[in-house]
Amino acid sequence: MTHALVTIVAPLDAEKLKILPDLISTKLANPAGASIEQSLSPLDEDGESSTHFASLHAIPAGAGTNGYLIFEFSADGSDDEALARFDRQIGGPLKEIFSHATDWREGGTLLAYLRSHLIQVGHGLFSAPGVAFAGTPGMSVGRIRKERDLAAEITKLLGQQQGGFRAIDRLAAARAAIAGQKDFAWALDPPPPPQPDNAGVTALSIVLPLIWSFARTYLWPIGLALLAWVIFAGIAALWTGVKAAVVVAVILAVILYILLIRAEASDWVDERWPERAILDEILKRENCGAQNHMVSVTRRKPGIVRGFTIRLLFWIITELVTRLYRPGFLSDIGTIHFARWITVPGTRDFIFFSNYGGSWESYLEDFITRAHLGLTGIWSNSIGFPRSNNLVQGGASDGERFKRYARRSMLPTPFWYSAYRDTTTSHIRTNASIRRGLASALTNEEALDWLTLFGSAVRPDEKIESSEIQSLVFGGLGFLPFGICLLYRLSGSQHEAQAFIKQLTPHVAFNDGRRLQSDAVISIGLGPEALAKLGLPPECVKGFPAAYLGGMAARARVVGDIDENAPRKWSWGSDELLDVTILIYGTSAQAVRDLDAKIHESAASHGATERYRIDLVKVEEAGTKTEPFGFVDGISQPLIRGTYKSLRKPDSIHIVEPGEFLLGYPDNRGMIPPGPTLSPLLDPHNRLPIAADDHDFATNIVNTPRELGRNGTFLVVRQLAQDVEGFSAYCHEEASRLQKRLAPPYRIDEEFIGAKLVGRWKDGSSLVRHPYKPKGEEMSGEERLRALHSHAPSEGNADAKHAPGAEKTVSRPTTSPKTGSPIEGAAKSNRPDDNDFLFGEEDPEALRCPYGAHIRRANPRDSFDPGSKEQIDISNRHRLLRVGRFYEPKQGEKRGLLFMCLNGSIERQFEFIQQSWLDSPSFHGLSGEQDPLVGGDAKSCTGFLIPSRDGPVRLKPLRRFVTTLGGGYFFLPSKRLLQFLGGDD
Repeated sequence: MTHALVTIVAPLDAEKLKILPDLISTKLANPAGASIEQSLSPLDEDGESSTHFASLHAIPAGAGTNGYLIFEFSADGSDDEALARFDRQIGGPLKEIFSHATDWREGGTLLAYLRSHLIQVGHGLFSAPGVAFAGTPGMSVGRIRKERDLAAEITKLLGQQQGGFRAIDRLAAARAAIAGQKDFAWALDPPPPPQPDNAGVTALSIVLPLIWSFARTYLWPIGLALLAWVIFAGIAALWTGVKAAVVVAVILAVILYILLIRAEASDWVDERWPERAILDEILKRENCGAQNHMVSVTRRKPGIVRGFTIRLLFWIITELVTRLYRPGFLSDIGTIHFARWITVPGTRDFIFFSNYGGSWESYLEDFITRAHLGLTGIWSNSIGFPRSNNLVQGGASDGERFKRYARRSMLPTPFWYSAYRDTTTSHIRTNASIRRGLASALTNEEALDWLTLFGSAVRPDEKIESSEIQSLVFGGLGFLPFGICLLYRLSGSQHEAQAFIKQLTPHVAFNDGRRLQSDAVISIGLGPEALAKLGLPPECVKGFPAAYLGGMAARARVVGDIDENAPRKWSWGSDELLDVTILIYGTSAQAVRDLDAKIHESAASHGATERYRIDLVKVEEAGTKTEPFGFVDGISQPLIRGTYKSLRKPDSIHIVEPGEFLLGYPDNRGMIPPGPTLSPLLDPHNRLPIAADDHDFATNIVNTPRELGRNGTFLVVRQLAQDVEGFSAYCHEEASRLQKRLAPPYRIDEEFIGAKLVGRWKDGSSLVRHPYKPKGEEMSGEERLRALHSHAPSEGNADAKHAPGAEKTVSRPTTSPKTGSPIEGAAKSNRPDDNDFLFGEEDPEALRCPYGAHIRRANPRDSFDPGSKEQIDISNRHRLLRVGRFYEPKQGEKRGLLFMCLNGSIERQFEFIQQSWLDSPSFHGLSGEQDPLVGGDAKSCTGFLIPSRDGPVRLKPLRRFVTTLGGGYFFLPSKRLLQFLGGDD
């Protein structure tokens, strides 16, 4: 559907100018009178075409006492069709009004008069400067109204539906109901596709067309001169002529710019307030519906320079709207239905008309905030506009002065008609999408997006779907203190394997764990062979990462499991890939036992066999976790943006994007990593997410592959036995040997040696901030108690209150790195914290926390490039989300940690840390060292270096303090994938 944006300008003498505003208001009115609206409202015979907007004004001329009668409208069809429609519908009152024009001739017809006074605007050198804009291109009045009524009917139908339906089922029910209504049956036919949105346009693709457009619009006189030169001097002189033309063009541009700058320096600024009587008349007509109309009358500044710059700006707007902006938008502003700038031919009178959604104040604020350069570029050519610089700077940026100027330039609109007064451009676009989705959506993913059109919005890529994600991702569920880890092999029968998973699914915890109401829940991870047993085809399983498919035992050398840690010595996970790991957490030991019994019974019924079980130690009541070596654990964790923990004023150095841990989301680099997909033929009921970037209902995505990984993550499980006695003995021996090696204030004792190995004191306080003694020894008893609770990592302590200033903390300022970007200062919080430190910025020489200390190796922060935000970003690409618990040792075992961590990429996160940081003997320039706690090759270590001002202090070679008893890689599936694998229809 084409649109006619027509402007009629007729001359008026001074006497007629005085009486016509009242006459127009009486005959036509604003909003349009009932009889006028009734006459203009009907559609043409095609059932689509009519008039969108129309207004009529009696406007004084900028020079002298005469004026203009200006009739502007936006309608469907051609200019002639639109004019004939007005003549047919309201020709009587229009003729009575136009008969007052100075050049009206008695006996003439209205239609002929209107056609003869139709003006054309443009941006060429000899055009009357102006431009017209349509905010709903291709949309007819009939379609807008019909889709508005359709959306209202579907909204009513959805409100009558009950709970418990999938999105695709709700859509199907609405579709069936609409099909049964004769008035809406048309809606099941797909509408025309939306106009191309210029997405993906590159600079290169528009630069050459822009150059050509500019040249043929403004440089053609130079081209004609060049052609004349070639004709006169011959073709051999062409190159000389081209060079001369370029020089002339540059000289002209420089002269124009100099003249513009000089003119701007002396421009008069109109600081006057609008006249109260006129403003009152304007306000009486505003906000009578969801739309408003405005007319602004100004006068262009005199001179050739301003005549050219206004044309240049209109050319730029036309090109941007055509080549760069989304259809119907100016920059990213989409509230305008129709608008136009016109210059009355032969004058400098500059008039702006706009039909827009919302209030005048919000309309102006949108442009002031988001498009002030363009606004200034155009209006700075008007007399009295707030002072501007370089044509586009200043001006509208001075928001209050600009609004005062805009109000003063406005006149009351005596007649204004709208074909759909309560419908904004946003409504029109949404209603069109509702219709398109009703007719075309075929998948549950599309149906979910379709439902968001009713009072919501499509979920942004980075917004996590909490209800689809296992609760373990949001925290270790420490408020369910009792637990057990079960390891199973599934039946070789797909039917039996699916039945077992289906019975487990209702017990799996999803969403923010704080909302859980069950006494016991499970988290479930699947091994690679489980995916095949549950029916995924081989080509789909191969889409999962190689590390996961191979299993931890096959990656032993990568993760440092050699010698005493070699898989052949493990208790589990070495000779077979386990299919399922089940973590049962509960409020009581009995609740865990009861759920364990149900799982055991289901497993027996469906051929699943338990291969190993690990009893877990009850989580400590205080919320802190003290690991067997005696150190508070779980202090430093990455925080996923969008989770509740990330909203509690955390330090920015710990915030990571969802895609660092969850598949299907943007990572820290803004990219969505590729993940495993499934053929759509294997998901006929549309249970799984669609692997498509955009769901606009205009293209068929039902045959697009399904995203298997979305909302899932990889779980690494390692059972680590800790030699507590050996660690304590080593620390004691080295403290005794080195007792007098360092002078006060150092106090070399067993805890000091342990702190240097770990990087923290046993109470969790950092060596970076507290190099000589634990933080707890610097506090009173009450402060020490508060500090103990402040380290609690579990959700059970999430709402604990801490009095501001109860603890002495160091406030980290913004850094000043030698290279790269600075790191922002630590956020102020009422939670005392000792985890916002920066290794490189605060301890670059490692005199406090050695380079080889466990926590500095596991998360170097800015250690490699002090104070650099880029280095923090690099380190954060390798963070782990730890969710482990301590286990109850079996007979003959040492106590220790069931280490568990979540990863978006096992290779980039867990294995990288193990291989490149923890096990690397050359980490940070060291030599002959590995991680003092979990280093894989103790035989090759030559000791541990503690730097000091008094020279390096080298500890004796460390013994192996941590032994691997078993391990495996698992995938934590989303709710939808788990239901799919369980065979749900």
